[in-house]
Amino acid sequence: MTGYRLDQYGGLAEVVEIKMGPNGEPMIPAGILVSPAVPEVMTLAEGQALVLDDGQWVVKENHIGEEYWEAGAKYGDEPKHMAGYGPLPEGASTTPPPEPTELEKWLDSIKDKTAEELRSHLYSTQRYMFVDDDISKGPGIEPLCSIDDKAMTVDEASQEWLRYVGDDEMKAAKALAQKVAGKTYIRTAVAAYLGQEEA
Repeated sequence: MTGYRLDQYGGLAEVVEIKMGPNGEPMIPAGILVSPAVPEVMTLAEGQALVLDDGQWVVKENHIGEEYWEAGAKYGDEPKHMAGYGPLPEGASTTPPPEPTELEKWLDSIKDKTAEELRSHLYSTQRYMFVDDDISKGPGIEPLCSIDDKAMTVDEASQEWLRYVGDDEMKAAKALAQKVAGKTYIRTAVAAYLGQEEA
């Protein structure tokens, strides 16, 4: 006579042979099931398990103990561990969320700023060379210039222009070009990222 031991999740853990007692009755150990019988022809693929579900043996996916990250998980979030048979939760991934790109970090840092606050922040803190710069290549935005010179903020370019205007026209022109390009990019970036009209 055959019996079945289940694991804590209801899956078939062991098939045992039940001995008969002196009185002719089976000696069924505690925790052993004898019904329903497991189908004789039952082939399980890797990652599958035979589970007793509502009185019937069914084949389910086996991810028990596997780490996964739920849909919407962010970089650095701790994984969850599968505790039960069946598929992973919808949208879950066994790959940890990737580290955010510089563009994603930047977008997150400005998500609560108004257009005016963002302009002010960018003018005085962000240096743009507009070459191979992921931030300047935001959604639908191409780099607006490629001044091969010292990277400056808009405010720094303004100060540089004032320093050289009337004295060194070449340096003044470069600073002015960088200032104009920076302002143009910032207006475009604010409009694109915040969905607002920019003058």
